[in-house]
This record gives sequence, structure tokens and C-alpha cells, in this order.
Amino acid sequence: MRLLVFSDSHGRASGILDALHDQPETAAVFFLGDGLHDIEFARQAYPRLPFHLVPGNCDYNPGALVAVDECTCAGVRLLYTHGHLFHVKGGTAAYLKEAQARGVRIALFGHTHVPALSYEEGIYLFNPGSIAQRSYGIIDLPPAGIVCFHAFAEGRR
Repeated sequence: MRLLVFSDSHGRASGILDALHDQPETAAVFFLGDGLHDIEFARQAYPRLPFHLVPGNCDYNPGALVAVDECTCAGVRLLYTHGHLFHVKGGTAAYLKEAQARGVRIALFGHTHVPALSYEEGIYLFNPGSIAQRSYGIIDLPPAGIVCFHAFAEGRR
């Protein structure tokens, strides 16, 4: 199962659409905020894909979306948020503590615009960077484990 992870589009939806075009095996999409209106273009273009969304600190009027959410994909529990509520620009300790309390294997966050991946206390902390700068994340969940890596959307749009 392949998951795509986006954050911080800030009005630049083209990177999301380009990445989805480049990754036809995508099974689900996570959007970590700051550009909820941008992800709507992708939802319209890919109506059969499940989209997991949380608002960021720059998303005004996010509707009924919660700021921190979790789900299970291919038997793996994921936690996802924008990151500002956990002050991730100053470090990930508070977010790691939340991930531990919830018993997840992967904790996704954005907000910093900087791609990051670490493995701490049995949890993958994964920031895809900013799709406005063409950076996004890929998570593969094969039967043998978890593979997280960063990618860059080729510019076509």
C-alpha cells in the first residue's frame, strides 16, 4: 500500500496534482494543512482515493476537521497533524510523546516546510516538507514493514 503525504501548499495546488500523476499506485492521501482549498483540486481529480485531512495554522474556517487525527492503513496506526499545536518548529519531543500515548507507528506532521524523517522510540516521525516547494512524502506499507521517503514533484502544470 502506498500513501502520499503533503503539507503546506499555500495556494500552489499544482505540486499535489503532479505528484498524484507521478504515483498512480497511490492508495490514500494525507494532507497536513496550510492549503485545504488546494487539496480540493486533487479530491475532484481523484474522487476514488481516500483523503485524510487536518487544518494548519493558516487554514481559516476548516469546517468540521479536527487538528489531530489518526487512522489505520494496512494494519499500521498513523497519527497526523499540522504540527503547530505541538510546537514542532522547536523540536518534536511533545509530538513524540503524543504519538507514544496513542500507540501509533507513524506520526506525520508539517508546519516547518523542512523535510524530516527520524525513528524514535519505535515511531517514525515524518515531515514531508512543503509541497509549495515541490517536496512530499511517500510511505510504502508492504507486508514486511514500513518504508518512508521523500520525493519531489516534477513540474508540469
